[in-house]
Amino acid sequence: MLLVTNLWPREPHYSTCGVFVKEQVDTIRKLMPSIAFDLLLIKGQERKVNYLLAPFRVWRATRSVCYDLVHAHFGLAGVAARLHGLAPLLVTLHGSDVTTRTLKAAISKWVARRWADGVIVTNAQMKELLGRHDAQVIPCGVDLEMFRPLDRAQSRAELGLPHDRRLVLFPGDPARALKRYDLFAAAVRLVQECDPLVEPIVLFKPGRTREAVPRVMNACDVLVLTSDFEGSPMVVKEAMACNLPIVSVPVGDVAGRLAGLDGCYLDIDVIIVNKLGEPGNGVFLFQFTECCRRSTPSLGIEVGQFL
Repeated sequence: MLLVTNLWPREPHYSTCGVFVKEQVDTIRKLMPSIAFDLLLIKGQERKVNYLLAPFRVWRATRSVCYDLVHAHFGLAGVAARLHGLAPLLVTLHGSDVTTRTLKAAISKWVARRWADGVIVTNAQMKELLGRHDAQVIPCGVDLEMFRPLDRAQSRAELGLPHDRRLVLFPGDPARALKRYDLFAAAVRLVQECDPLVEPIVLFKPGRTREAVPRVMNACDVLVLTSDFEGSPMVVKEAMACNLPIVSVPVGDVAGRLAGLDGCYLDIDVIIVNKLGEPGNGVFLFQFTECCRRSTPSLGIEVGQFL
């Protein structure tokens, strides 16, 4: 199999970039060792011209090896992947390459509709937007050996985090605008007016390894997802595996994931304050959601409509 993707973890600046693609490949290798993979990585984050060069790289790769399948992760990778031989093309779309109103999404949808022999999407809304009835909804899975409940006090001690603070976790890269760190920060500031013990934590930062992510999740009191666009966000499923409470905007497949779960909130009008385990956590989350009802002049919106 030839895997064509523009996201793949690599040091030093992209250690978490597309880690879910790599983990999917690692799992397939473990379960089905007879399947051989070759990776063709399009380093589009480093130089946009790499997208233009990628089709020629695919063409050259498929001239020397007869692949049984070419699998493209993300729509723009599908453009390059089309220039292969006679092998079937499978395209996996992950979220913003379908749900946004951008040129990238338009190209991705066109490739998936016209060129792909098979399509995988990560939630039902994406399938509807794509308009391919034969698209398969297959969200990426979670490694339950890595992501599991751990002792909070020990996790904070190992990470050097304060034991007397209420830690609110932002699960994205603040530099990526669609992750909406501005909304997260505004909501946290409102909560801090009610509870000065609240402290924000950023999950992904330079030098933090993938192995440290479960420990960070277990050290925190709540994860807050504020993204504009998601497919099936891995951080939500990983937080659930760690028994970490979640407050999220209604994005991707999060509503279905959190439906009926104690300690997880999509609609701030539905607040359960007595099911978060440790004393005070329920009060904290109540304060968090109540404060988010208030307007945020700097953003010109009601934070409560998102949280």
